[in-house]
Amino acid sequence: MIPRGVTAQQLDPAGTRGTHLLTVVLASIALVWAVGFSLASLTTGAEPVAALIALVLLGLASGVVVAATRPGAGAFGARSHLAIHALVLAGFALAARSTWSTGDFGRDQWVALSLGIILVAVAPYRPSRELVAAGTVSALVMGAVTFSQAVVRESATPPLALAVVTLVGVLALGYGAAMYSSRTIVALLRWHRRADVVAEALADELRVGIARSVQHDRVTILNTDVVPFFRDVLGRDTLTLADAHRARGIALAIRSVMVADADRTWLEAVVQQVGPPDRAAIDVDDRELLATRMTAHQRTALRAHVVALGDDRRVTEGSSISIASDGARCVGALVVPTQRSDYAMRSRYAPIHAVMRVAFDSVAVQFLYPHLIVRFTYERS
Repeated sequence: MIPRGVTAQQLDPAGTRGTHLLTVVLASIALVWAVGFSLASLTTGAEPVAALIALVLLGLASGVVVAATRPGAGAFGARSHLAIHALVLAGFALAARSTWSTGDFGRDQWVALSLGIILVAVAPYRPSRELVAAGTVSALVMGAVTFSQAVVRESATPPLALAVVTLVGVLALGYGAAMYSSRTIVALLRWHRRADVVAEALADELRVGIARSVQHDRVTILNTDVVPFFRDVLGRDTLTLADAHRARGIALAIRSVMVADADRTWLEAVVQQVGPPDRAAIDVDDRELLATRMTAHQRTALRAHVVALGDDRRVTEGSSISIASDGARCVGALVVPTQRSDYAMRSRYAPIHAVMRVAFDSVAVQFLYPHLIVRFTYERS
């Protein structure tokens, strides 16, 4: 069962970045196809103004595809998808208007095929149900326009046949794009389930080592503070007020260590593990423990950024991560002092920021020398 609204881009944002080149190629093919048929329609007496505007609208639709799916743009949303359909349908109406007086109905079929190619281009970015629904509606609108034009112009070819020809191009490629999206999502979900099983098995193996490590830390504390205190007390016949104060201090110290370990989030654990021993850890300000509210994808993206910063020798001491609540949303900020330039920092971390833009609700990257500032927001899960 595929979750409603999930896309391949959401399940594998890093992998989807590699499909952008193919998306650009397909959008370019759709535009070149449109240009070729538009020029051919002009030779048969089509209205040049309507044909040109139709071509411009198709060009805008292709531009939306390229811009909205670029790696740094974040998730490709439903609004962009619907805007593409609206532009193409408007272009189809104008293309039909340009050939209305000529009766050359075949010259405006380029729009339907161009839309089908665009649907294939956006398949990795939208769910299959949406591709089917939007493609079907657009195909029906195009078929209705073609049927009406053929009836009014009293075409020798049956109007229904012309409408079916228009429908086939959109439906075939649109349903094919939906199938590709569905199969890709199913494969990614299957891979996620297998990865979860492996991760759980690995976690079971690590729990024993973690328990031993925690036990060792507790024994170390006892040997360092508690055992010497008891040895000193047992070696005397009387207890003093100073012994009571010392016992209370030891108890408070042990309790504070245990509470700190219990309240430590995964983010604080990651920060303490990254980087060489001689580097200062990234300061984490998460008083409400909001890092625990992140989804698995959000944790992975932020963890990747933290680990990359730990390996960057040009990042100086003083990095910090702060997370606070703002109503139903969580607002975070990663501040990184660096010796690199704005361009160098943006280029180095561009892939990670691209993945973060898909995982989080919003991501803003700003460089105020010498600090790189990454702000992100997400809902409490």
